[in-house]
Amino acid sequence: MFAGRAASGRDWRISTPTSSSSSKNPSTSGPSMRRGHRLTICLVVSVWFFAGCTMLDPPEETTVQLRERLQQEEMSYRQKIQQDPQDATPHIELGDVLLEQSRFDEALTAYGAALDLDPSQASAFLGMGNVLFRRGDSERAIAAYQRSIAIDPENVDAYRKLADVYLGARRYIEAQQALDSALAMEPDHARTHYNLGVAYSGWRSYPSAVAALKRATELDDEYALAFYTLGDMQCLKLGECEGSIELMKSAIHLEPENALFQTGLGRMYLRLSRYVEATEVFRKSTRLDSTSAPAWNGLGQALAGSGEYAEAETHLQHALRLNPAYPEAHYNLSSVFLRQGKIEEGQRQKAVFDRVNSYFDAIRKSRMLLATNPNDPVAHYNMGTVYTNLGLPEKAAEQFRHTLAINPMHAQAWHNLGSANIRMEQLNEGIVAYRQALAIDDKYELAWNNLGNAYLMAGHVGQAQLSYNKVLELHPGYADALHGLGNAALQNEDYGQALEHYSSVLEADSSYVTAHYGRAMAYRGLGDTTRAVDALRTFRATQVGSDP
Repeated sequence: MFAGRAASGRDWRISTPTSSSSSKNPSTSGPSMRRGHRLTICLVVSVWFFAGCTMLDPPEETTVQLRERLQQEEMSYRQKIQQDPQDATPHIELGDVLLEQSRFDEALTAYGAALDLDPSQASAFLGMGNVLFRRGDSERAIAAYQRSIAIDPENVDAYRKLADVYLGARRYIEAQQALDSALAMEPDHARTHYNLGVAYSGWRSYPSAVAALKRATELDDEYALAFYTLGDMQCLKLGECEGSIELMKSAIHLEPENALFQTGLGRMYLRLSRYVEATEVFRKSTRLDSTSAPAWNGLGQALAGSGEYAEAETHLQHALRLNPAYPEAHYNLSSVFLRQGKIEEGQRQKAVFDRVNSYFDAIRKSRMLLATNPNDPVAHYNMGTVYTNLGLPEKAAEQFRHTLAINPMHAQAWHNLGSANIRMEQLNEGIVAYRQALAIDDKYELAWNNLGNAYLMAGHVGQAQLSYNKVLELHPGYADALHGLGNAALQNEDYGQALEHYSSVLEADSSYVTAHYGRAMAYRGLGDTTRAVDALRTFRATQVGSDP
């Protein structure tokens, strides 16, 4: 009933200056079970791409101090603009402060004002690119960075940011070209060498990727993420797991509280069938981050490898409670069930795996986008759509809320949040969300129709009818809206009107099965038992014929 519009991992995580394991020379502007399934490799590869970089350095100022500083800076730049409205520089500086507060529309306005005054301001285009990148608008971000570079070909930060967008879009050769340009200007920039390694790995040039990562660790011996990714890549892609353990331990030495690095070490032990050591490491990882589904999944795999199936089952189930869209954990749990002789449970779990794995590409793409930009509204929206299709409205709503926190003008996210709320039987919240979608796009037919459905479920028949009629104004003959009017008329005991609407549904769409049932109810209300029985027989026959 509440359909949503169609929405639209393991690659190495690009390194951004906000990473806890970022290099010493960051950019000033930057952001298994062994088996034949592609799942094993690809999900592990996605961890490399998004590993660790969303963990921020300990803040140097408190939240209150940060807010006060930004407010003071914003006030200062606004005063400068008042004093000299023709100076483009304070507009750019204001944009930077607004961007830091995630006030994206205002930041774009400030950068635009600077360009109106002086179209040659490369830093204004750079700022615009940063805003658009944060909002998940990759194509426009690329265009903005390219404009910045066209004005100032020595703008190394623009090349690095351009490469970040290309990496997130899996345009690896273009990313490599941008990174090569940056290294031509600053050849000893460790983070750029790291991201060059990510680019090489993207088109499977693993020896070149390893060489770039090694160079990053040589330039910065405290670059934990580079040691982690280098070790992980050498183990998974070059088969050098034994020799890569020390690299992973180096990363852990630099960041002993990093659960991701512990999980990486556990994964190496798994590939070497060193299950006792793997179990120990994964246990530590789950203590460091009790919300890490990969860590719990790894612990389950390690215990299964040691034959401790009952405990493995418990931890794999916990991994799936944390992330129900984790295909590998579904597969591993199925295997553990089967090894315990729980054939029915194993087959049932394998069916769940097959269903989740059918969304593998969408899940992987969203994870990769979030690896590049944790605030990518498109990626959160698409993950919400996956959760919706998997029948997980709570998880879906969480993702749609993420989208709306970043981009509150995303009408489809409001609509799909409304549908998730309805599935959770939160009618009032659903109605509010649908109305928010329509405040943004008052020609959104599906939102009007589902708003009518929600009103009808809440007993507000008159408002439901208004919503359905709005749909028909926009789209005459819209079968769902006609069916909704039939349901509303039934609730009002206006059986003749209901019969008319259901007949109109079948004229618009002869395969609309439930309209036959509606006709049966209308005929019954009119006291025409013979026609009611005939309509019910037609409904049952059509229902059987429409079954897959």
